[in-house]
Amino acid sequence: MKITRISVEGLYGLHNYDIPFDESENIKIIHAPNGYGKTTLLKLISDIMNCKLFEISIIPFNYFTIQFDNSITIQVNKDQGSKESADKKQDIKINGDEEISIRYTLVQGDEKKEYKLTNRLNYTAMLEGKVPIHYIEKNLPFLKRIAQTAWYDTRQNEKLSYDEVMAGYGELLFVDEELREALNEIREQMPVHFIHATRLLSLRESGEGRLAGRRKNSAPSVLVYSKELADIIGAFLAESAALTQELDRTFPERLIEEITKKDDEDAISLEMINEELQALEKRRVKLQEIGLLSSSTIKGIHDTKNVDKHTLKVLGLYIKDSKQKLDVFNELETKVNLLREIINKRFNYKIMQISKQGGFLFELPNKALLSPDKLSSGEQNELILIFELLFKSKPNSLILIDEPEISLHIAWQQQFLEDMQAISDVTDVNIIIATHSPDIINGRWDLTTGLEEC
Repeated sequence: MKITRISVEGLYGLHNYDIPFDESENIKIIHAPNGYGKTTLLKLISDIMNCKLFEISIIPFNYFTIQFDNSITIQVNKDQGSKESADKKQDIKINGDEEISIRYTLVQGDEKKEYKLTNRLNYTAMLEGKVPIHYIEKNLPFLKRIAQTAWYDTRQNEKLSYDEVMAGYGELLFVDEELREALNEIREQMPVHFIHATRLLSLRESGEGRLAGRRKNSAPSVLVYSKELADIIGAFLAESAALTQELDRTFPERLIEEITKKDDEDAISLEMINEELQALEKRRVKLQEIGLLSSSTIKGIHDTKNVDKHTLKVLGLYIKDSKQKLDVFNELETKVNLLREIINKRFNYKIMQISKQGGFLFELPNKALLSPDKLSSGEQNELILIFELLFKSKPNSLILIDEPEISLHIAWQQQFLEDMQAISDVTDVNIIIATHSPDIINGRWDLTTGLEEC
């Protein structure tokens, strides 16, 4: 599933844009000087796809349309109203019958469904704590009120305050359930991931559980992602260990079956065994070099006097099992290799090292190790971008990248599209880039729409 066109009318009361996408390409560039709304376009795509009604309500535009290659269209219309009517809306109660302010229209083929959302999505009311208690109880039945402004979340087994309810579930109060499900189905086909311009710091959870997820503090993104990579490696190692356990458990039965079956013309030879063992050793060495396996050595068989056909079958089954165990790392190996290749090609005097325990570190010429948060801002921006694209994006995702040129040397900017294409080939994602740098475009004006020309 891919976007084929986006259009907007009345953005900030100034701009009307109609941007077509080439379905044969997986990268689209939106180029403009500052002030033309290129970042806002990315934000609206993300907010509309994720039904972030509060965010949509505070961005001035008349309508925004997203068309897809499977005959689905999402259109959002807004009634901005006059200043006088807007002032009056601040006093309208959320549970009243109010004037329509936002309308979602979903079209699929000949079917068209309209969802009218009223001023119950009054952003100010939520921020100022004016959402009525009965409205929360009616629309969030899994919350049980235990005090005047406190609830027990029966799904997460937590006590929540009013602010925590709004932070965790506020959107659910203002989104039509049928609309939410329809958009969920679209996002399942094409998940959306927004890489913001302010990416050096990440919000991370403190404490335990869902409630803790709303109590966040900032940390350098490179440290957060380094820990995430270690966790990803740990998950693959656990999967490999589970497969090893299962193969070991069934090995005797499978071995007896292999030994007792009739010989055939395709029986493995000693020469083939040695070739397979050498190939296994090369594969293990590659996984060791990128930090996914501990060092070990497989030796070939040189004494052939006592190797009978049953022994060959044992070795053949061992090789088959070993391949399965290593194949668990195929996807991770490809991504880690590409991450290291891009980063080591860009960074001067530093070599990325991968650790199962620590994620990534950088080796200096004197063999000392440098923590990723000690990298320059440009190096951190590059590392964050590449990591998010490789490890935080699902297949067929739509990746929205805002101003990738931030803190990057011109030479790195000129190589950026090449990196994006290599990553897209591995991860099967589609990318929209908002930039004001001609060096990011690097001659690929065929992929680019200039907003100043729309």
